[in-house]
Amino acid sequence: LRVPGPADANRVGPARGPFTSTRPAPGQASAPSAKVTVFPANTIILSATTIAQNFADGYGGGGVYASGPLTVTGSDILSNTTGNQNGYGDGAGIELYDTFFISGTQIVSNTALYDNDDDSGGGLAAYGYDRGYILNSVIARNSASYGGGLYISRYGAYITGTSFHDNFAWQYGGAIYGGLSSYDSLLSLLNTTIDHNSTRGDGGGYYADSGNHLLQNVTLVHNTADAERDSTGDGGGLTIESYTTVRARNTILAANAVTPPETRAVYANCLTEGYEAVLESLGHNAFGIGASCPISGLLPSDLIGVDPGLASRAADGTL
Repeated sequence: LRVPGPADANRVGPARGPFTSTRPAPGQASAPSAKVTVFPANTIILSATTIAQNFADGYGGGGVYASGPLTVTGSDILSNTTGNQNGYGDGAGIELYDTFFISGTQIVSNTALYDNDDDSGGGLAAYGYDRGYILNSVIARNSASYGGGLYISRYGAYITGTSFHDNFAWQYGGAIYGGLSSYDSLLSLLNTTIDHNSTRGDGGGYYADSGNHLLQNVTLVHNTADAERDSTGDGGGLTIESYTTVRARNTILAANAVTPPETRAVYANCLTEGYEAVLESLGHNAFGIGASCPISGLLPSDLIGVDPGLASRAADGTL
């Protein structure tokens, strides 16, 4: 599904949103076919919709491409693919350039093809000077060069009640690559779990590249950097780049890994590199072993060097 805003009118065609697509409720015996309704406005609405097994050859948005505002609720974005050997392929599941609201949605098993610097956001890629919301959703088993689950750049984004698990990045950011590089943007995560993600490079769970990031009630565990075991990736749980501040409250950052663990365990949970890369405690956190990431503002309520005692994810995806 490819829906243009004004900038894409000549490339894609004259279609405009909103595109509202619904499917029958479970158990409905005889259902009408799904409908797509088009109005002269730049909004896309997907409700209880499955977008699956689509391919964009050399362009982004294997499942959904939106240069206008997007709303997705109660939907499944599954097994879409984008990219080719000669072209870019961002946002295999969804590619965005405007405001977005995603709720109660599964974005699973989408793939941005090829190991190059142009394939970002296996599940979702978002670019622009705008705002986005992801609520009560699952982003899992996606892959890309950067941000296997989510690549987000120059957004103020709010993510709550969402699970990122088993995503993979060829380069950086197994679950999330958060590049908020202008206007002091904010990426805020609340009541969110980031686990069992991996990357060949840095930031197995979360790669924070500039801007301000807030983690509240976040569980960041069982992620892996340097999955190739060639000693080139650090920050199994979290990597913080220059001019980036990550603040944590009531958050678990522990039980992450780098390979080989025998000689590089110090980089397992967190890595700060460059200038003004800061991890700051707002209290009530549990930080695991991994001294390569200095923590500012430690409070008596923080626990340091702990094993959270969390079980690994089962084969069926449950914890």
